[in-house]
Amino acid sequence: MLSNTDKFGLVGGMAQNALDLALANIKSGAVAKGATVRWGFFLPVAAGISEINDMVSEKKIKPVVEKVYSFADMPAAFERMSGGHLRGKLVVTMDSSKVTN
Repeated sequence: MLSNTDKFGLVGGMAQNALDLALANIKSGAVAKGATVRWGFFLPVAAGISEINDMVSEKKIKPVVEKVYSFADMPAAFERMSGGHLRGKLVVTMDSSKVTN
């Protein structure tokens, strides 16, 4: 969506976004099935981030981390991410003592 506004400007980008959304609904056949394709924007909220942090601290949830990379190995992290099929999150740390193999 943002690439459309970058490419076509605000008005043209919004028009392109509307067209893309309409085409996605038509191509998917969603409308014929009584459904629709929708887009949403999500922004982090401090209270939500704090609540997640509390749940992790209390071991109520455990984030799945596939691998921790050093900052210097960030290109390798991007390469792994672009390969897909991740089994957890990739983490980049400034603290080299926390790097996993």
